[in-house]
Amino acid sequence: MKESEKLKLKQTQGCLGKISKACNYLSGLALIIDFVVRCTVFARKGEEQPSRPTDPFYYFLSLYLIPFAVVIFAAELEWRSIIKYVMFLKSQSGRGIFLVFVGLLIFNPKYPADIAISIYLAMAGLFNLVIAWVLPAVAHFKFLK
Repeated sequence: MKESEKLKLKQTQGCLGKISKACNYLSGLALIIDFVVRCTVFARKGEEQPSRPTDPFYYFLSLYLIPFAVVIFAAELEWRSIIKYVMFLKSQSGRGIFLVFVGLLIFNPKYPADIAISIYLAMAGLFNLVIAWVLPAVAHFKFLK
């Protein structure tokens, strides 16, 4: 590989890496926003508004949104004390799969906020996967070594 190609690859990875980090931080923030929106759904009163969710999964998942957001922030900030328990988040591929998983997990067609955040998380996860598989210098599954 020529020196100019190496420099161009490094610049591309730097730019895509920054975009990926921004998407991942926004994903954590989106999970926190979804938690707040879900709390407002819990607190609804009055007959003119739709009834509260009756599915217990909705409530349990709402409690897990904050830890999911913390894990996403920990992966981006590389907090070793948390990452050592979820080693797959060290790689770009692992982060992408995790974001797609959480995005599909929170998808609920009854609530527009859940739909929007779910689609964003899935797209951010796919973007992470594309970065991991397109750029040759990014290690895919470092946690398997």
